[in-house]
Amino acid sequence: MKPVQSATVTNVLLSVSFILFTLGVCSPLMSVKKWFIFENTFSLLAGLTQFLHAGQYVLFVIVTVFSLVVPLAKMLLIAVVTNTPYWTATGRHKMIHGLSLIGKWSMMDVFIVAILVVVGKFRGIAEVEIHYGLYAFAASVILIHIATCLMVTSWKRISMENPT
Repeated sequence: MKPVQSATVTNVLLSVSFILFTLGVCSPLMSVKKWFIFENTFSLLAGLTQFLHAGQYVLFVIVTVFSLVVPLAKMLLIAVVTNTPYWTATGRHKMIHGLSLIGKWSMMDVFIVAILVVVGKFRGIAEVEIHYGLYAFAASVILIHIATCLMVTSWKRISMENPT
């Protein structure tokens, strides 16, 4: 794939990812039904608000950083890197390295562990139902990863063709 085509595909992936990310953050992620009587539905923003109101500031910061800040920073960095036409080989290498570091801190693993904890904690006591917000959020993270891989592959190809 040519660099221009790769940049176009990357930009489309980022746009769709941002839309899904926004939908996933604002939409219901799951409902917890306790003893078949009480039911609570949670979105990521509602969960963050509850952490603040409950005084759980450490959890608020951890979830905010790994679920909101890191994915948004990664999308922004990919957009800047993809749409800046000229990079030196050293600049490309540093950006690829930076994106790989951010990728290692992506929140998906933290988010899934949190869901598993909730599901395991309520097993037998409550029923957990997953909603479309979780799927939109997960799809966004996957598309961000695909966009990163596409950009890195394109840049490596450019580096091999133009080693300066």
